[in-house]
Amino acid sequence: FPPYTNPATPPATPPYKPPASPPQPTPSLSPFLPPSPSLPPPLPPPLPSPSPPTAPPPVLPPTPPPSLPPSRWPSMPPSTLPSLPPSSLPSMPPSVCPLTPPSAPPLSPPSTPSTLSLPLAPPLLPPLPCDAKLDDLPLVTRDENQYAFMNSTGGFSTGGFGVIDQTSELATRVLGDSTVWYRRTFKWPLNRATRIRAVLGTGTVARVQQVRVMYQLLDQFNNTRVMNDSPPSVHYKGGSIPCSQPSLDSGIGECFGELSRTVFSTSGQVALSLHWPDLDTVVLPSFASVNVQQEPQWSRAGGWNMPQTAIGENVAFGISLPYEDVFIPASSTRARVAVKVHLKTHMAEDSDAERQVAVGKLKLVFPPNECLMSHETYRNTGDFATWEVMSQLPVGAYGLLFRNGAASGYSVLMATIELLCTAGMHLIGVETTSYADSNGLSFDPNMHYATSVGREENYRTQARVYVKATAEHTHGFAYPSDGRAYLNNFARLGQAVPSTTIQLDSVGDSPDVGRSVNIASYSFTPLETDRGSVLLTVKHNGISDVATINVRHPMAIQLDADDTFLSAVGCANSMYQSTQLQLRVDGLDMTELSSFRSSHPMVAEVIGSKVIGRQAGHAVIWSYDYTAAINITVDDSIVVPELMARILTSLSGPDAREQTFDSEDDVGYLYTLTRYANGDLYAVSASELHVAVISTDKVSSARQGSRFLISVVQDALSGSSCTDELLRVSLQTCNNSIVAVEPPLELQLPTPIGVRAFMLSQTTIAPPGSFARSAALSSRAPEKGAVSQVLIMMSEGADKDMRGDGRVSLNSSEPDCVAVVANLSLSSSAGFTYRAVHGGRCTSAIVTATFTLGTWVRQATATVYIARPVSVDVSASIYPSCGMATTLYTLGCADPPTRQRVSYTSSYMLKSDEAGYSQAGSISLAHPEVSIYRSNLLVVSGVIHEGVKAGSSLFEVRLCGERANATVAISDQPLSLSSIIPSVDSTVITSTRIRIQATFSGQGLSCSYDDLQVRTALGMSIQDVALFEIESAFSSILSVSDGGDVQALASHWAKAAVLVRNKCSSREASQQLTLFSNTKAAPGELDLGETTLAPLQASETLSVKLWF
Repeated sequence: FPPYTNPATPPATPPYKPPASPPQPTPSLSPFLPPSPSLPPPLPPPLPSPSPPTAPPPVLPPTPPPSLPPSRWPSMPPSTLPSLPPSSLPSMPPSVCPLTPPSAPPLSPPSTPSTLSLPLAPPLLPPLPCDAKLDDLPLVTRDENQYAFMNSTGGFSTGGFGVIDQTSELATRVLGDSTVWYRRTFKWPLNRATRIRAVLGTGTVARVQQVRVMYQLLDQFNNTRVMNDSPPSVHYKGGSIPCSQPSLDSGIGECFGELSRTVFSTSGQVALSLHWPDLDTVVLPSFASVNVQQEPQWSRAGGWNMPQTAIGENVAFGISLPYEDVFIPASSTRARVAVKVHLKTHMAEDSDAERQVAVGKLKLVFPPNECLMSHETYRNTGDFATWEVMSQLPVGAYGLLFRNGAASGYSVLMATIELLCTAGMHLIGVETTSYADSNGLSFDPNMHYATSVGREENYRTQARVYVKATAEHTHGFAYPSDGRAYLNNFARLGQAVPSTTIQLDSVGDSPDVGRSVNIASYSFTPLETDRGSVLLTVKHNGISDVATINVRHPMAIQLDADDTFLSAVGCANSMYQSTQLQLRVDGLDMTELSSFRSSHPMVAEVIGSKVIGRQAGHAVIWSYDYTAAINITVDDSIVVPELMARILTSLSGPDAREQTFDSEDDVGYLYTLTRYANGDLYAVSASELHVAVISTDKVSSARQGSRFLISVVQDALSGSSCTDELLRVSLQTCNNSIVAVEPPLELQLPTPIGVRAFMLSQTTIAPPGSFARSAALSSRAPEKGAVSQVLIMMSEGADKDMRGDGRVSLNSSEPDCVAVVANLSLSSSAGFTYRAVHGGRCTSAIVTATFTLGTWVRQATATVYIARPVSVDVSASIYPSCGMATTLYTLGCADPPTRQRVSYTSSYMLKSDEAGYSQAGSISLAHPEVSIYRSNLLVVSGVIHEGVKAGSSLFEVRLCGERANATVAISDQPLSLSSIIPSVDSTVITSTRIRIQATFSGQGLSCSYDDLQVRTALGMSIQDVALFEIESAFSSILSVSDGGDVQALASHWAKAAVLVRNKCSSREASQQLTLFSNTKAAPGELDLGETTLAPLQASETLSVKLWF
């Protein structure tokens, strides 16, 4: 990763550099670049061997480069201090937090390795101030989309290269890290349109046609992707035509509309002007003229037979043809010609019937070789219900017959017929074949009257229509496919050569068709020799246009390095410094776009844009195309780096750097850089670092990619690098030869002060295999539960949620009855926090939670209760429902006897020692966990039973050690069929069924059942209840079965009767039911269409529906 260095260019050998005074704050260079941070003062350089003090060599002020690269720091003013022997160094107690590091003597000029003196420093620096010093972290910002690059002022610019309507994404990272901390976007705007051009498409128009104009907007650089506030407008003497907004890529828009009717009073030309950018500015005066076709007199008068005396015949058909030019579509050989057929009736007559035409025939005649019949687009079905096409007509004729209606008027539109005609002038007419008025008076003129109009001024027996071929492409505009008329050619930097596509849009002479898009295209890839404006022509079908593309390429390429003198690193064997290359292209830093190569990789190896010293010597570093170079010297003179470590938790902007550790959940990232006496800064990868955690009870570290993740350990208390040694960071390769550093770190962690809540999700549970846990219950008690709320009050006022936290341990007072997990961290894997144990005998247990956060220990308790049954019941009810069952009797007079049926249900109630707990429900008797014992009972279906014989019966339910039963007496005594109530539908068409409601009484009971229950639920048939018959007078009308099914044999004008009698009572009179028999009419029979009641019905007014 690139180092940050002072911009001064170092000499051939390492210069003498005294310790720099603290730098002054540097203002922000750009809204897109973080401000340059202030560096901490450098550490004392290595001391020379003891010798008499010598005067230092003169220090030259740094020569500023032509521009300040983004990866360099502003120069710091030098200062001169006398050289001191090692014994004069001040002592540095390790437990003190000084405001600034102590001063040290200046560094002597480098000597050979054999005479170099290593620093006499303690193994650990004094703790840094409690300030996190995050402003020391150098930030790097780049445009991820590579549209903009940093210029000499620190801002982002596109320079002389083209970028319009594209977005730069400025991503900011800490030097040496690939993680993007925050992003900002900037949209490079469109240029405003500065010029316009326009062409006329339609050469000739009639009043009903539209004028079509195509225009194109461009900016000063020929881009067609432009900013435009409002579209232009086309003006002429007498009016204007609006224009649509232009296309974003092509800048092309259209203007279309009809001219004012007044300009068509005579034929001639109308001059057109273009107004833009506002209505008052004429930018293209008289840029084109359109020919106008005079509107025929018949059209100016209002249309066919206007005025109403234009047609002299009393009754006649006529046609109106388009008087304008009809254009053949570009992909066809024929045009669609709409022929409108009109009718004039005898309006001079004195009665409506005489003025009307009730039936008629017409025949359209057209040139058979030039025109074909296509289809009808309109028929006057509003006046005439029936239309037919006349058959056996010759080619070139099309006839229609209409009837079942009437119409009258001076100009009645009867039909629109579409013909397909080739190019040329065509004669078309219509024959008035025959017609009749509403009195039935008919006429057969078979005449072609002078009633047809088209291009002529007046009426003729045949009108003319002109069909012409469309010139699909009369003018064209070329444009880059993306609207950008530039190519940024960075091939000299190793980038792929860009290309563009030129497209052509056109407009034709048809007033009905808009512009054609992308009718032709031309791909262009510039050559190395292409510079500046390149004219590109695209052609299609006789039209062409030229687009101007500006090929932009680098002009001045300069290669720099942060440091051209790479020294050996004093703490490592065969390790040398590295430096960051910078490729400035026309004043912009485009290092990321290029690649580089070394003349001697064994001396100085290039990796990406970084040059790494490998052994002493010289190497030349070349740019991609060898047009720029820089000399690199690798020397065995030793320099000793100083470490700078910082911990960052949040970075959301250049002025929003934070280190916040006020929760155990907070994490930070350790960034470490090395700094050398010459001011160079280098990012250090995590793989090169050794991070020692001193206060393991407060923080932890873990390598994560190119950085270390710093976390707060559980139970940690507040701490500070000012008062505690928390972390120690050193280089792995340097052992103790370079002092380790402690990154500034402040832990502002809250402390626990009390337990807020300890609540369980289920306070009453039941063990597996118990009655309360049986799946046969409609609602059973849960077996296990979890902690729903466990909160600790913290010193800063917030509550800490301890769910799932291993520092909360659990204990049960009755472990054989209620089991718990050892701590809350095990709840997820165990699937429970606490649960009832099979075979447990307790009724409750106390769960104790112990909270252990460091030395802070507190306890909280909650009680868990065990559910158990308090009652189990069995109930017996007469089936179908007729109260509770104590005794079951026989029903009616059925032979063999039919016994009443009984239905059993079971219920339960649970309780626990928890106040207010109660749970009740039903038991599913069909569940496999339920056992049933029966005596003197026969199962009918499910829980429905009937007695086997007279005597006592027993039904007992057994479940998980609990049992309950019900006894019912079985009797041979009958309940008499005390009454039946029959009913039937009012009408039978084919068949219907008589419904019986039966009541059985006696022994203190009275049970009534509907027809469905009598037939399906009592165990008897309808024949055991009722007898059915038809009165003899209606035997030919109806029939009835012994099951009460009535069949309709014939329709009858009045009601027919059915007799129903109680099967068990000979003394009870028969009941008569009456209904209508209304059968469906057979073929050849009459029917009034009613499906209910009598087949013939009438009130005061008879409305008849008749089918035949």
